[in-house]
Amino acid sequence: MGAVDGTSAWSPHLDDSRVREVLVRNRRLREVLPVGEVDSTQDAASASVADGARDGTVVLADRQLAGRGRSGRTWDDDRDGGTLALTVIIDTPAIAAFAPHAFGLAVVTAVEAAAAVELTAAIPLLKWPNDVVVRSDEDGRLRKLAGILIERQQAADRDVLLCGIGLNVDLRGLLPPDRICLASLTGASPVRPVLLASLLAALDDVIVRLGDAPRALLADYRTRCETIGRAVEVTLPGGRRVVGRATGVDDEGRLVVAGADGTEAILAGTVRDAVGHPSGREEHR
Repeated sequence: MGAVDGTSAWSPHLDDSRVREVLVRNRRLREVLPVGEVDSTQDAASASVADGARDGTVVLADRQLAGRGRSGRTWDDDRDGGTLALTVIIDTPAIAAFAPHAFGLAVVTAVEAAAAVELTAAIPLLKWPNDVVVRSDEDGRLRKLAGILIERQQAADRDVLLCGIGLNVDLRGLLPPDRICLASLTGASPVRPVLLASLLAALDDVIVRLGDAPRALLADYRTRCETIGRAVEVTLPGGRRVVGRATGVDDEGRLVVAGADGTEAILAGTVRDAVGHPSGREEHR
């Protein structure tokens, strides 16, 4: 485990009173396991489950060396831990279908709570199902602020979800054109304990809501989903493509797309703006 100083690390902020107060108030996420410098919080969480980590444990990295996203995509960090990377262990896989939506909503809520007055460039929203994005006013292009990876781990006596989050906090000058960091949106590096506390609180809230009434949570998700109303091209598992206008998200969390061949509810796929269609948005909520 590499040495990371307190300025760049995330684990020292667990002693901040604002973070401690959130953990005391939380109903499900009350234990954070700091793991320092690791390849991936998903891998660290998987090993922690094998070692008996409890439901609601948050595995928090100071820095990821080989973070990963969906479909094996990489999620980079810098030597100063410019990404907030963590994985939540949940013993309720019955809510797996809604976990991506819920965790995306939690990230947007946390960013708004931690940096609302400084968000001058754009407000982060959700690209279905769970990418946290910002759409540029200059070129209309989407830039990714945070990614979420949900994996299921099954053993003889346990069935858990590993819910990973990678949030670009301060990677100014280091990101490709299709990504953005929070510091670029606010004009300064955010106060780390405030951001961490906000995220832990928002995650606890959506996990509790998932257990109580998962479909009710989708109503809030829809108000933050910038995919709804846009002309999209969705690449499904297997390669088939669906082109049309995203008219909503149904009560199963599926993206509803109205195309030339009719309306289709899509369970999983990669969404892009449809080439040749205006990026202007129509309201279909």
